[in-house]
Amino acid sequence: MSKSELPGIWRIIGKPFVFSGFAFGSCYSSVIITLDGQILSQRRRSEILHYLKSVVPIRKNVIEDLLVKASKKDWFSSVEWVVDVIYLLQSSADMAIFEKGRILNLKPGQAVCQVPINLNSVKPLVQVLAVLFQVISSRTADSGLSELQKRLTLATTLLQKFSPGGANVPHFLRAAFELGIPFQPLQGGVFSYGQGRRTRWMDSSFTDETPQIAAKMARNKVLAAAMLRQAGLPVADHKVVTTAEEAVKVAGLLGYPVVVKPADLDGGVGVAARLLSAETVEAAFHKCKAHSSNILVEKHVEGKDFRVVVYHDEVIGAFERVPGGVTGDAVHTVEELVIQLNSDPRRGEGKHNFLKLLHLDNEALEFLQEVGLSLSSIPAIGRFVRLRGAANISSGGVPVEVLDRVHPDNRRLAIRAAKALRLDLAGVDILIPDVSCSWRESGAFICEVNGQPNLRSLVHLYVPVLCKQIPGDGRVPTVVVFGAPEERDSVHQIELQLLEKGMVAGCHDFRGVRVDGEVVLDGALTPFRAGKILSFDRAVAALILSVNDDSVLKTGLPFARFDLLVLAGMHISGSCVKARAEQEKLLRDLLMFLLPACDGKVVNLEGSGLDVAAPVYQASVNWEAVTVKPDQVVKVVVDEIMEVDKFHSKPGIYD
Repeated sequence: MSKSELPGIWRIIGKPFVFSGFAFGSCYSSVIITLDGQILSQRRRSEILHYLKSVVPIRKNVIEDLLVKASKKDWFSSVEWVVDVIYLLQSSADMAIFEKGRILNLKPGQAVCQVPINLNSVKPLVQVLAVLFQVISSRTADSGLSELQKRLTLATTLLQKFSPGGANVPHFLRAAFELGIPFQPLQGGVFSYGQGRRTRWMDSSFTDETPQIAAKMARNKVLAAAMLRQAGLPVADHKVVTTAEEAVKVAGLLGYPVVVKPADLDGGVGVAARLLSAETVEAAFHKCKAHSSNILVEKHVEGKDFRVVVYHDEVIGAFERVPGGVTGDAVHTVEELVIQLNSDPRRGEGKHNFLKLLHLDNEALEFLQEVGLSLSSIPAIGRFVRLRGAANISSGGVPVEVLDRVHPDNRRLAIRAAKALRLDLAGVDILIPDVSCSWRESGAFICEVNGQPNLRSLVHLYVPVLCKQIPGDGRVPTVVVFGAPEERDSVHQIELQLLEKGMVAGCHDFRGVRVDGEVVLDGALTPFRAGKILSFDRAVAALILSVNDDSVLKTGLPFARFDLLVLAGMHISGSCVKARAEQEKLLRDLLMFLLPACDGKVVNLEGSGLDVAAPVYQASVNWEAVTVKPDQVVKVVVDEIMEVDKFHSKPGIYD
């Protein structure tokens, strides 16, 4: 029997190779794996999918899509299907990767594949893949599958720990990916969006324009409230307490109901609202103490809870936070309604779940008792049964968008609050009976101003917030000059022409790295290191990178995409000592590595000795090849840079 008819084993051959930079046109760092396996039948793929569903959450439409792909029974479709399953597992682990892997090379029973990664997640991902291939290689009747399930659950849970932190980051990364804006992780959870002069940094929803003083002030609720009062804005009375006894005393002075919350934390952490007794205040204090030593007792203000998002003195979003609870149907008990509510696939305990599970804890039981209900009560049709004091999404609440209902006076109130704390982006929490009526008539209180707001409840805001910060698509014109001999000095000639036109050029060649004609680093640098330096320099308006060695085949490129590839010659460091066949292979490997990342023209100098018209290069079709004479190349490249710059700076739909 042939190999495709025999029960075979799927496995990774050799050691996976990691590109720290960007490779083969991917927008991410990546790991290259060589797979050995067999053709998978449609039935076998279905069995594997349904098995995986017992380990990780897989939506029905995803299973259907993968089953459609399973209709073809050949080696290519089997590998492609496995690559899709790898992407599925990464997505289930919240890896914030929005690009599937690809097949780089294929031969019978073996395939070389590229898998996009978060750079710090290589080891746990390889562990996930090892268990996955054991699952694929096992038969569904094997007794060992339950053990594999445990191992796969453990491996995916470990992988999830390496996903980007915070609720905002994955959404900003998706927005950047969809807009074609370059993005890269920095240190400490900060991400860079854009290149050169169009670069911006963000830490969740903190921007590089958010003043440190403003962020500090907003984080401390006592200081923030003092500043809001000074600005003449309505704020509820409160006092900092250090003991449970003091908390009870202050609650009595303020008058019940009250709120107990950390004075220095955001996101609803440790908040207990609408407390009606000394016992509940004391319990809330001890619960809050586990999160912070700075505890605030605040007068509870009746009213609906609204979050108004302000960006650069403009209200861009608003929603009502409906507290956790259930709506009666005259059929089901409160307990059954909560079970139904928690079955919503958007609810969960994961850090990236849109909604959180609603728990039937002591707080829920107290709210039921207050209105004369129990877990076994059957509420009437349409009756809302509140089970939470705070309306935070983190405690089981639900956001309802209300931007079109916000009264102009209430918009101005939110803008004034953001301006009072000098915040560029802010989430202003307002307690008001009706957001469509002016607060001047109904009364209102600003509960708090969040300087690092969670925008997940208004997920459509991530795109406009990013667009308003970053001009165009965030890219600067980027040129790769390939194989230029030192005597030709191509990069320097292009640099001089750009400087004459008033464009700050960031350049790399055999001399070193320069910005605006000034030397940053002397001597030979790899393209990867040089490109990193230039990409993060906010003065750089155009980037010219020289590739004169084969180091990019080990490091990857310093950027995911570039606009222009100049084939200036065959001068690749070290290649001159190789046999002709080895040199030709090296040049071919380099071009096949570079071409998928080229979005524009490939400018080939007459006499360069290179030809990208060969069929082997045509798999990448994002570029257009032109041939020019050596004395014309500088003008052609500079003219193209000026045109590309216009394209990259073209206003987006939110500019």
